[in-house]
Amino acid sequence: MTICIGFIPNKQTSMLMQDSEVTYSGVALHQDIASKVHKVSDSAIVGIIGDPHLALEMLEVLEEKPVTNHSDLRSRLEDAYHVIRSKKFIFGVLRKHGFSDIREIFAPHVDSEFRKMILAKLDNQEAFSVNLMLAYHFGTPGLYHVGYPGTGFLENQTKMYRVGGSGSLSAADIMGNTLERYRWKSELTLEEAVLNLIDAGIASEKHTGVQRPFRISYVFREVPSGETE
Repeated sequence: MTICIGFIPNKQTSMLMQDSEVTYSGVALHQDIASKVHKVSDSAIVGIIGDPHLALEMLEVLEEKPVTNHSDLRSRLEDAYHVIRSKKFIFGVLRKHGFSDIREIFAPHVDSEFRKMILAKLDNQEAFSVNLMLAYHFGTPGLYHVGYPGTGFLENQTKMYRVGGSGSLSAADIMGNTLERYRWKSELTLEEAVLNLIDAGIASEKHTGVQRPFRISYVFREVPSGETE
């Protein structure tokens, strides 16, 4: 279980905040991990929500070639999601029952009830519990949240955010409320952004499995040579 909050405080920055502990349901065991945020290019980072093993396999597919722009990054992130989801379904479900391709279950000799069971497994979100929150800055900042069944949701407006994982409703509510303090400002400083994220993270701790310490990662706009900004 985890919380991941993506935030665009200003035109120069895109950021992610995640807790850094893993809580195992049903047992009093907590494990601190180095980071749930991974760098995928000089201009993009990804926060992992859900099964870290599946997520790391997706990132391996994503990192097979360099990423140079936001549209390519988003489409390849979705492709990586579908590649791993398909792989797990083929090896974990189809081959277990003697099939190698989903089309084979539509053969006339396949029992209709068995076919329904296989299709239900294909559409089982609980069996593939992983989401990825992408923060990037390719000239302009953006957030891209990819979840089951592999579709993404884009946010690229300043002072906007996306929340995923455990306690996300509480965190989103706090993000909206605290941003009211800055409704007359077109952009936030990093200090103001960090305070907003921490408030939202603390609210999410009411949900079992989300605990401090929180870690915040940034992607900054590269300033071209000759500019003073």
